[in-house]
Amino acid sequence: RTIDRNGRPFNWTAVHVSYTFGNQPKSAGMRILHLFLPSLLLVAEAQAQCVPVFTEHFDSDAAWTQTGSGNVTIQGGQANWNNEQNGHYDFYNASLPSVLSDSSFRAEFKFTVADNSPGEGSGAIIFALCAGSMNFRNYDASMSYDYTPQDGLGVLLTSVGTTDDDRNDWLLQIDEKDGAMLYAEADDIYLNSDIDTYYAVFERNSPTSLTLSLYLDAAHTQLYGTVAKTIHDSVIGLNTVQFGNHTSGNLSRHFTGTLDDI
Repeated sequence: RTIDRNGRPFNWTAVHVSYTFGNQPKSAGMRILHLFLPSLLLVAEAQAQCVPVFTEHFDSDAAWTQTGSGNVTIQGGQANWNNEQNGHYDFYNASLPSVLSDSSFRAEFKFTVADNSPGEGSGAIIFALCAGSMNFRNYDASMSYDYTPQDGLGVLLTSVGTTDDDRNDWLLQIDEKDGAMLYAEADDIYLNSDIDTYYAVFERNSPTSLTLSLYLDAAHTQLYGTVAKTIHDSVIGLNTVQFGNHTSGNLSRHFTGTLDDI
């Protein structure tokens, strides 16, 4: 309980309204409010800052669990796709120390791409955040490549055609999994055959808003392209990082590249 200089009681809500927007002269209450507001601003700034919950530079594979086998590996201080052929399980999961916010998170990573052999299209799950350890998109052939019943948000690398080896026809798309429902982004970011290395920012800005931005430098000052997607607010509980093969991709699809600096 506080009183003003005239002995009248007031609370902080009354001070905020009457002294900030009203026409009353300054009082002790006003001076106290001036001192109090900077503290509120500092709290707001602190709440707005990103707090890292997971970092990975692939110095070892200790944090990762592999499902399937093939040419997706962790070695040499990075994750590698070595002419990995699509159409089967070969992916890695790592558990996050806590469940991500269902309304706001930011993920950053670096990836590289290399040429395929003639007649080989591309396909890979470059990065995904999932609500469990199942494959981000699909079961394998033993389950007829049905969609897994698991929430997730991910970045799929693919090509326009299954045999399209022209890297100018390769693209990144945002995929959303709401349970067993897949929603693939129609607006994509096409890659450039003259560029091998990209720096990505994958950001959930609200329960229904997701953005993927590609940069040409680690400081994120040279924007290459960006795409936004409206998602379902029912995609929740993301607690796992995943990368790997495109399980349901055509056998003519391959990928050679790397992932690092998550």
